[in-house]
Amino acid sequence: RGDGSVEVIAEGSPEQLRHFEEFLNLGPTAARVESVEKSYSLATGEFTRFRIKYFGE
Repeated sequence: RGDGSVEVIAEGSPEQLRHFEEFLNLGPTAARVESVEKSYSLATGEFTRFRIKYFGE
């Protein structure tokens, strides 16, 4: 995103998503995580691989 924020869309079991959220709250060593907003919906099976999509793609 142009403002430096990051959007993540993930599917997994509740336990997998909980661990992933813990990771997101830490962020990489050079990053500063100010907040994590989340919302939940039913999994669709649409996401089967990891992909980085840059702002404007």
